[in-house]
Amino acid sequence: MFRDWVVLLVKPDYLWQEGTLFCPRNAAASYGALLKPGIAGFEGMYANSVTGAGGFTRRRVAAHLPACPTDQQAEVLVADRILMSDIVSVAVSSEEQARTERVRLEINGLNPDMFSFTIAPGFFDKHQLDAGITRGIRVAETPFVPVDGT
Repeated sequence: MFRDWVVLLVKPDYLWQEGTLFCPRNAAASYGALLKPGIAGFEGMYANSVTGAGGFTRRRVAAHLPACPTDQQAEVLVADRILMSDIVSVAVSSEEQARTERVRLEINGLNPDMFSFTIAPGFFDKHQLDAGITRGIRVAETPFVPVDGT
């Protein structure tokens, strides 16, 4: 497990930008052959069934969170860069990590107040995330409010 990774929550505008590609499972599968542009690619991430790693088929159940792809490894590939101004929030696993990431931004010459942070430990536990999505349970998200700048 990677201890120091974050999830960037970005504006949805990138979904309809030219060059954006969609994959119903991990994009590296079949050497990228499953990547598709446009609405067909997007809808493919929400198919009733998606065959993933090891030939395992994931099926959407009635309770599946509508906003979540059928396979949690589905990917959206943005053709260019994501602007920092389009980052809605930085999701982290704990308050401690939020403080750490804010310090890292400062060390690298960035103002940490340019980002909001969201505490969402469920994003970082694949078993909890998968079980919640298929049962229609959203991951708890709590805004991080820095105290004394950290």
